[in-house]
Amino acid sequence: MSDQHDDESEDLLATIEQVEETLSVMTSVVSNLREQLHQRLEEGDPEHLSAEEYLKQVDNPSGVWH
Repeated sequence: MSDQHDDESEDLLATIEQVEETLSVMTSVVSNLREQLHQRLEEGDPEHLSAEEYLKQVDNPSGVWH
C-alpha cells in the first residue's frame, strides 16, 4: 500500500511541475504581449485593431501559437 501511495504522490508532483512550467510559459507570453501593446500605445498607432488582428501582427520571436 505504501508503494501505491508513493507512486500517486510522485504522479501528483509531476503534474504540479507540468502545471508550474505551463504557467511560467503563459506568464512570459502575456508579459511579451503587454510590452508590445504598451509600445504600440506609446507610438500613438492610429490604427484600431481587433484583438484577433493585433495577435496576428504581434512579434512572436519564441514561436508561441496564440
